[in-house]
Amino acid sequence: MPKESGHNGNGSPAGTRTKPTSAADAKWGYQFSIDGLMDVDEAETFLGDVSRRTPYRRTAKGLIRTGKDAGRTVFCRRSVVEYAASLER
Repeated sequence: MPKESGHNGNGSPAGTRTKPTSAADAKWGYQFSIDGLMDVDEAETFLGDVSRRTPYRRTAKGLIRTGKDAGRTVFCRRSVVEYAASLER
């Protein structure tokens, strides 16, 4: 059995896999969904029970990352958390 070197060849710890970095990942500085995804209800609640449209408006302004998962719109958990933290500063 071969000995693990500690890395999987792309700089990540052994046993983990990462997708190639996209241009959007490079812009934001992290992979989309690295900390999980939120649906619109979760994002709305996390941001303090704001309007259901607020997460979409923040996406349009480039403040929150969005994508599709099984045909539904989802938000990158990390971008929502970072946006909420920026409101507290």
